[in-house]
Formats: sequence, structure tokens, C-alpha cells
Amino acid sequence: MRAGQLEIVQQLDAEAPQAAIDSTGLETTSASAHYNIRSGKKRQKFIKVSVCEMISSLLPGSVALSWGPGNDKSEAPAVLAKAANINRPAVLFADAGYDAKWVYEFCRDDWQVDSVIKPAVHRSDGQLNGAYRSQMITETLQDKDYGRRWLVESFISGLKRTTGSTLAARSERFLFVEAAIKVLAYALRR
Repeated sequence: MRAGQLEIVQQLDAEAPQAAIDSTGLETTSASAHYNIRSGKKRQKFIKVSVCEMISSLLPGSVALSWGPGNDKSEAPAVLAKAANINRPAVLFADAGYDAKWVYEFCRDDWQVDSVIKPAVHRSDGQLNGAYRSQMITETLQDKDYGRRWLVESFISGLKRTTGSTLAARSERFLFVEAAIKVLAYALRR
């Protein structure tokens, strides 16, 4: 993000800033995923776009691109590190795809941000392990306004509706460039 964008994000997020993180995929072919499944073709890899959005401004604070499919946690270090250089929100919302001890530790200990992440249940008895994960019960999520995480979903939905969910570029380098430009163009359009 450039200095001008940084100033805008910081001004809009001056009071009780919040952030939300999520990922989506942009197809590298014009054939829809539905068509590929119906025709028996194997789904090709896609460009995975991970966004950390500043909620009050609805602007992306950071973006990371990689090949998909893959676990959301694989892009989390890049997205969170970039976001930490831009802004320090009071709260970071994330879905269960980002539920990991090291994500909590980075957010709370290094970045000094309260992380509100819906826990993924890994035990048959439904118990949550870990100091931070065990705090993320349904009541805590509601008290911390976890529903605001859906604003990043709205950003991603708008991104795909406005700029499309497919990429026209063919070379690997330009697929990543086009994906980044789509995020930037949508952020500017908002």
C-alpha cells in the first residue's frame, strides 16, 4: 500500500479500528467450476487471494497471493505481517480457517491486537485446547461482535461481482499481477 492509502486507512479507522481476514480464489480458466465438475474435468489450480480488510473503511490493509487450493493459514503470515506494517486495529476477526496457536500468538503478543477467531473443533469431545482458543466460546464471539467478520466476505463478494472471478492472463507472473490489480481496482472503485 502506498503512503496516501495508508493515511486514508488510518484516518477512517481512527476510532476503534477493526480488521477481518479471509481468502478467495480467482480461476485461471474461463470455464466455470460448475462446468468443470459437470463435464468430469479435474479442477485446475487457481490464484488464492488473501485479504486483511480494515472494517470501517472497507479497504484492504494487506493482500497476499498464492496458488490454491490450500489452507488459509498458509498465507496468514504474509497477510498479517503486511497488515501489521500498515495499521494496528483493536480487533482482528477471522474464520476457523485461521484457527491456530501461532496466529493467536502473533496477533496478541507481537501485533498487540485482540484476535477473535472461530475455533475449529479438533477433539471428539468438543473441548478447545490452548489458552486463547478455549476463550473463543459462542458467548465470547457474540460479545466481541464476531458477526462483523462478514464485512470481509462482502468485500470479497463485491470484488468477484465487479471484476469477475476469472483471470484473463495466461503466464504465471501476469496471473498474479492481474489478481493484485483486481483487488486494487475494486478498492479504488469503492
